[in-house]
Amino acid sequence: MLIGRDAWVCVLPASHRLGRRDALSLAEFVAEPFVLATGGCHVNARTLATAAGLSLADVRMEVRDWASAIALLREGVGVSLVPESTLPERRRGVRTVRPDFEEHMASLIPAGRMGRPEELARAALFLASDAGSFVNGIELHVNGGMTLI
Repeated sequence: MLIGRDAWVCVLPASHRLGRRDALSLAEFVAEPFVLATGGCHVNARTLATAAGLSLADVRMEVRDWASAIALLREGVGVSLVPESTLPERRRGVRTVRPDFEEHMASLIPAGRMGRPEELARAALFLASDAGSFVNGIELHVNGGMTLI
């Protein structure tokens, strides 16, 4: 069950040279010194990089919470990928930039594109319908064949 959805954004020190861009490619972003927060930041950043044949080459710091990560970014320690909802209302000293990874992620999916909300909705409707009433205990992957590779 999906409880919520959050956009992930690239967060950089306000004075960072990449901060003037509208969007960042995955390759240029993971090449920067990184600050990771435990949990989703750690997993998502590493997974995205690995799927692209890249790696986080310079992880400067791993911290337990988003506030500490933002404080380190503000001080110029590195860059990070964080859920937008974790950002403080006042973002003095840091800048957010949209990640331009969707095109890359779509290229990794056998269907060649990102999924559409209605495709996920159809799967959920099937499971909730009489036709799906005998289906249980499964993981239904609605991902364009991504789990096949």
